[in-house]
Amino acid sequence: MRKYVLRFFILLLLGGWTIHADEELNVTMVYHQNTTSEDTTTSTQTFQGRLESYRLAPQPFHNEGHILAGYNTKPDGSGDYYIPRSYMAYFDLVDHMPEFHLYAQWWPMDSTYGGVIFIGDSYSIHANWADYAAKEIGLSGYLISDLGGTGFVNEIWEQPKDKPTNFEVLLEDAAILAGEESNRAQYHYIVVEGGYNDQYYEEERVIEAISSFVQKARELFPNARIVVGMNGEHTTNPDVQLMMKNVTLTYKKACEQNGIAYLEGIETVLEQNPEYFSEDGFHPNQAGGAKIGAYTAAYLKQMQQDTTMPTTPISTQTKGMMGGWVFLPIGMLLAGGLLYLKHRKRSAL
Repeated sequence: MRKYVLRFFILLLLGGWTIHADEELNVTMVYHQNTTSEDTTTSTQTFQGRLESYRLAPQPFHNEGHILAGYNTKPDGSGDYYIPRSYMAYFDLVDHMPEFHLYAQWWPMDSTYGGVIFIGDSYSIHANWADYAAKEIGLSGYLISDLGGTGFVNEIWEQPKDKPTNFEVLLEDAAILAGEESNRAQYHYIVVEGGYNDQYYEEERVIEAISSFVQKARELFPNARIVVGMNGEHTTNPDVQLMMKNVTLTYKKACEQNGIAYLEGIETVLEQNPEYFSEDGFHPNQAGGAKIGAYTAAYLKQMQQDTTMPTTPISTQTKGMMGGWVFLPIGMLLAGGLLYLKHRKRSAL
């Protein structure tokens, strides 16, 4: 008897799977702003067709002094949690037709660091370095905008097919999540770490893309200090490593030209140690992500403690200062000597 019951449930399950496999998706995502129990503000997004997955779009919600932590199927956060811009599978959505309701969840903005935005690629997704950095600092709230395979230049084709996705697009998504202008003004840090996918582009194009990113960042987040790191040099492949070194130099050059900080040393912090990598050999595992995150956090702590710390690279700025102080008195002595000799010659005449 038990055997027949088991067969029945297997057939029922297979039957349900077959029905779903042939069913066209048509579900309206209803996002609730959910700042208070009386808040009825909503926004919608429609998923249609038959794709493997669908991406949650950033919604134009606003909660002064707060950061959007994510969405939940319950207003009080006791249901299933979803990250902004994350993917939902077809089979997670088809059972929710015609409407799937998600409720925004909010964090208070950090009183010390203000709002912090972490932007990254697959290193962020697979290794969670941004989460580790935030935990190390003790942030009460922060935004992560990441996408595997992207970079400052790299064009990834998603839906719609004609829209390139790079770090600047991720920044614009973060601006939507951050809310209105008054709230974006409270964001004090933008940390971008990537680099691996920019190896396929020429130096001039990478610099141009970083400059465009910086300009957009200053428009959207006028009070934010921008930090860029190239954390893709950890590969043990010598050919790829050479390309990564070139990208690192390009990143540093772009940072210097745009007056922003380069996170010196982040590119080699994993020391090519196999213990910090996943099976593919170039994506960090959780231990690698924790190490990258701790290094990033230490740099942000340094910036926060010294509010006068310039956003140009420390090494470049220090070298410039040293050069100025050393050569200024020498130049004055030489100039004085030349004037004295010139005066002596005139006197002799």
